[in-house]
Amino acid sequence: MSSPVATELESLVMDWLGQILNLPKSFLLSGTGRGVLQGTTCEAILCTLIAARDQILRQIGRQNINKLVVYTSDQTYSALRKAAQIVGIHHQNF
Repeated sequence: MSSPVATELESLVMDWLGQILNLPKSFLLSGTGRGVLQGTTCEAILCTLIAARDQILRQIGRQNINKLVVYTSDQTYSALRKAAQIVGIHHQNF
């Protein structure tokens, strides 16, 4: 479902919150800051793992994806294990 009005309202509220927290203008959508608001925790976890994976693979080379490891506790949300699998981290490295 798409709702441009809801997206605009959410952007305004996030800027308002950023101002309350005294974040620099560069962090705000009304400034030069940009970002993505996620709809679910699962989406946020997946996007975070993708960003982390891509950043390190730029340094060590994409052929070394088998060296990536995810450390968690037994209390970790199950979505992290699923996201690691989606981004190509071998289940033995979780």
